[in-house]
Amino acid sequence: MKKPDIENVWEMAIRILDDHIKILQTEVIPTITVLKEKCRVKWYCFLIHSRNNGVPIPYNGPQFHIRFENSANLSQEELSKLLPDYCEMIRKVESKDVEKISGIDTTLLKEDDIREAWRIIGESCEWIVGMLNAHKLEFDIPPDKIRLQIGQFLHYLANITQLSIMIKIKKEVKN
Repeated sequence: MKKPDIENVWEMAIRILDDHIKILQTEVIPTITVLKEKCRVKWYCFLIHSRNNGVPIPYNGPQFHIRFENSANLSQEELSKLLPDYCEMIRKVESKDVEKISGIDTTLLKEDDIREAWRIIGESCEWIVGMLNAHKLEFDIPPDKIRLQIGQFLHYLANITQLSIMIKIKKEVKN
């Protein structure tokens, strides 16, 4: 995945009205597929937010907050026609809203480049999409079983980074 052009980032929301893994598989991933195949998007990411820190849709519950580079420079009308109806408030993001990421220290990144941080988050989302696409749809697998499976894959990532150990060490150093 390439670094996004932060002057051309757009966003939208997908409400989480059901189990979030099911929504990932049945709504978010199909939306990502449309973005990549029909809209020629070269960068995207998604996180779970609320209307307070995501897209201010008229819904107080959690949402998948999807951001993407509008690589083909499609109009809002063109994007709306191509994307599923459950995608809400498709709009351009002000660049000031993507010049920082909470908790990320860009001075630790090569060239102090926030775009590199967005690229990494995008690649993380791409990994999640690939991992979920390797599985049957959640309604074919009991919800607890798919959650355990996903958790096990994440365990292997934690193993590689030894992050849980580092968090424990950090807490011990503070005490």
